[in-house]
Amino acid sequence: MKCGRKLQSASVYEELIRSPIEKLPLTEKKFQGLLKHTAICTVNDFLMDEENMQIRRFPHIGPVWSARIRRYAGEFVSV
Repeated sequence: MKCGRKLQSASVYEELIRSPIEKLPLTEKKFQGLLKHTAICTVNDFLMDEENMQIRRFPHIGPVWSARIRRYAGEFVSV
């Protein structure tokens, strides 16, 4: 007997890494700058940018802020 649709397995981790960068605790100015000056648009993009090369393309983000943003992304998906 079949009742309804087959359940799909959901991965919370996959949902989190696909989240837009606006989910991270950054200011609107940083979001807009990152979207304008980089190809980063999801949390996963931050995690894949191991050398912080993409993040550092935004002129107002140096080594301290780029490390902080990567840490925010890592904390976001580790929930």
